[in-house]
Amino acid sequence: MSDYPVIGKRLPFLEAIPKGAGETRFTNDLSLPGMLHARTLRSPFPHARILKIDTSRARALPGVEAVITAEDTIGRKYGYWPPGVKWDQWSTVVEDRYPLARDRVRFAGEELAAVAATDEDTAEEALGLIDVEYEHLPAVFDPEEALMAGAPAIHNGQDNTCAHVIMRAGDADAGLAQADYVREDRFTFASINHASIEPHSALAYYDPTGNLTVWTATQMIGCSRAVLSHLLGVPEDRIRYIVPAVGGAFGGKSGVFAYEFSAALLSMKIGKPVKITYSREEVFTSTIRRYNLVIRLKTGFKRDGSITAVRCRVVAEAGAYVGLGTPPLVNGAIFLTAPYRVPSLDYEGRKVYTNLPVCGPMRGPGLPQTRYAVETQLDSAARELGLDPSEIRRRNALQPGERTVLKWDITSCGLEECLQQAQSAIPNDHAGSGLACSSFMSGYDYPARHSNPGSVSIGADGTVTIQTIACDFGQGAETGMRQIVAEEMGVPVEQVRVRSGDSSLFPNQWWSFSDSASTGRAMIEASSQARRQLLEVVAEELEAKVDDLECRGGRIYVKGSSERGITFADAARKSFDRRTRAAWGEARFCARDELRRTGQRGPFLACSFAAQAAKVDVDRETGLVDVKRMVNAYDCGRAINPNMVEGTLQGGSAMGLSHALLEEVVWKDGQIMNPSFLDYRLATSLDTPSVETILVETVDPAGPYGAKEVGQGSLQAAAPAVGNAVFASIGVPITDLPITPEKVLKAIEAAAGSVPRP
Repeated sequence: MSDYPVIGKRLPFLEAIPKGAGETRFTNDLSLPGMLHARTLRSPFPHARILKIDTSRARALPGVEAVITAEDTIGRKYGYWPPGVKWDQWSTVVEDRYPLARDRVRFAGEELAAVAATDEDTAEEALGLIDVEYEHLPAVFDPEEALMAGAPAIHNGQDNTCAHVIMRAGDADAGLAQADYVREDRFTFASINHASIEPHSALAYYDPTGNLTVWTATQMIGCSRAVLSHLLGVPEDRIRYIVPAVGGAFGGKSGVFAYEFSAALLSMKIGKPVKITYSREEVFTSTIRRYNLVIRLKTGFKRDGSITAVRCRVVAEAGAYVGLGTPPLVNGAIFLTAPYRVPSLDYEGRKVYTNLPVCGPMRGPGLPQTRYAVETQLDSAARELGLDPSEIRRRNALQPGERTVLKWDITSCGLEECLQQAQSAIPNDHAGSGLACSSFMSGYDYPARHSNPGSVSIGADGTVTIQTIACDFGQGAETGMRQIVAEEMGVPVEQVRVRSGDSSLFPNQWWSFSDSASTGRAMIEASSQARRQLLEVVAEELEAKVDDLECRGGRIYVKGSSERGITFADAARKSFDRRTRAAWGEARFCARDELRRTGQRGPFLACSFAAQAAKVDVDRETGLVDVKRMVNAYDCGRAINPNMVEGTLQGGSAMGLSHALLEEVVWKDGQIMNPSFLDYRLATSLDTPSVETILVETVDPAGPYGAKEVGQGSLQAAAPAVGNAVFASIGVPITDLPITPEKVLKAIEAAAGSVPRP
C-alpha cells in the first residue's frame, strides 16, 4: 500500500465519466459552419499503372465544390517520420509514398482522388463519375515470395527489401555447438486489424489568415504536423493539430493518413471546412494493420534448460509502403534478450514490400509475434528436456542489476515473483494450462524532439492546470498525470485540470505517446518549479524558510506545526497579487539525456516484466478452444493508480486472447474478404473470461514515483499463454496464428498419425 496521499490510490478513472454519460465528442461529432463532406476514390486493383484520371464529370456535378488528384499536390513523397529524422542507429528514413497516387497504385484501396461536396451522398456520387484508365501490373502478396528472384518489383529500381536490421552479440555458432539440445521452428502470423470502435476521421479548416487547423484522433500530434507541413508546403507554425477524444487507437492512428492530407488540401483550395470520415470498410482496406511476420527461431539449450544461444531470421511484411520502418525488426531483436538471459544472439530481419495495404505499429510493433515464437518454443524444449515449463523460464530469468548480451542494463526486475504468482494462480501441472512471460521498455531513447514536455501553472483561485501534448487514448493518461501533479502540489486531484492534445501548446515537439517514465518525470519537474514559486511567497508571509514548508491536504504549513499555515487557494491568490502572474513551471524530459547523465547502458530507462497464465478446455471433436481463466502478473514498478493499471492489464489480456484464437484479415488476390465487424472475428464478453490481475511493484528509480509502463507489455504474453495451454491440452504446438478449430483438429490428427481432414 502506498504511503503517498494520492499516488497509489484507487481513484476513479476521471476520463470515463463523460464517456459513460455520452458527452464525449469524437472527431466525427464535430461540425463547423459551411462545412463540406469529402469522400475518397480508391483503386480497385492491387498493382497497376495509372494512365489517365478524368475528373471533369465529377466537377460538373451540382453540389461538388472541389476535386483533387495528385496533379493538385506539390508532388512530394512522405514516410512515417518527418523528413530528416534519424530514429535510431538502425533506421533509414524512406519517403516512398505520395498522399494521392501519382504514377501507379500498389494496393487495392490506395487513394487516387478526393471530392468535397455539400453532403456525403453527393460526394459519393461524384466518385462514380471519375474515370480512371489503368495498365495492370503483376502483383505479389506473400513477403517470402516477394524476396524470390523474378518477383514483381513493387517500387521501380528497388529490391523488395525496404528495411534490413542485423544484431549480433557473443558467438552464436559456438553457443549452439555447446548445446545439449537445439530446437528450430518456423512461426507465421495472420494480418490483424486494430479494430478501434472509432473510425478514422479528420476535419480541416484553412482560414482566411492562412492558418490551417486539423482536428483528428492522431497519436503523433507534432510528428503528423511536421509531415503534413512537408506535403503541403505550408510552414509548421501555420498548422495546428487538435486531438478530440480518441475512440481507440492501439497504434492504428499513428502517422499521417491520406484523409488528413485530403481534408487539408481541399480546405485550402476552397476556403471552407472539410471533413472526411472513413467507413468501416475503408478502415480495413486503407489505413494500417499489424505486421505479418515469418519467424525462424533456433535456440540451443543445456540439459538443465539454460539457453546457450539464439539465432533468429525474420521476414516482416511492410505492405505497399515502408511505413514505420525498422522498429518492428528492432523490437523483436531487443526482446529476444529479455526477459530471459541469452548469452549469444544472431539476429537478422528484413522488411519486405508486398501489394497489400501498409502495415504499422500495434501495441509493441513486432514484439507480440516474437514473444509467441519464443514462449511456444520454450514449452516445446521443456517437454523434450523433461522440465517443467515454469522451471525452464525461472532458470533463464533475468535478475535486477544484470546487463544483457546487447550490453543493456536491467535496473529493476520482478519476473521471478510474477512467475511465482501466475503459477500459483493457475498451476501448469495438468493438461489445459499454459504459461508465458514478457517484458517491454519504459522510457525509450527517443530523438530530442520526441522528448515529453509538460507545464504546470497555478491560477489565482488555486486551480492547477497541466499542459501537455501527451494525448489520452483510453489508457487513463489524464488521470495519471493529475495524480502525479496533485501529489507534488499537495492538493486534491479534483483541483487539477488538464489541457492536452493541441500542437500549439508545445509547437516544437513531435511526440505525443503517454510514456509513463517520460511524461511523468516532466510533470514532476514542472510541478516542482511552480510549487517553489508559490512557497517563496508563503515563506515570506509566514516568516519561514521555503525548505521548512510542506504542501499537503490543500494547505501549506510549516513542518511540524500544521496550524501555522494557509490554504493552497489563499497562497495562490497572494502569489498572483504579488507576482501579477501565475506560479508556473515547464520541463521537458528526454530519456536519451537521462541515460547519458546516469551512464546507464541501453535504449530505455527501465523494463516492465510479466508472466501470464491461462486455462483452456479444448473440444477434441470440434477443435473449439474455450478459455476458462486468465491471470496477468505484472511488474509495473509502482502503480500510480491500481484501478487503471488493472484495467489496462485486463484489456491487454483480452486483446491477446482475441489475437490468439480469432483475429485474421483474409485476403484473396490482394482483396480483403472480411472488411467489417460482421465478418472479422473479435473476442466478445462471451469469449473472454474474467482476467485476474496481480500487481508486482518493484519501484524502478527511473520512473515517476517508481512507475513503469503497462500499456504495451500487458498484451505480449497473453497469446502465447493461451497457445501453450492449447499445446498442453492436445500435445502439439500451434505455430501459425490464429489457432482456429481447423488447425487444432489437424494438429490432433497429425499427432495421432491419422489422415488429416480435407
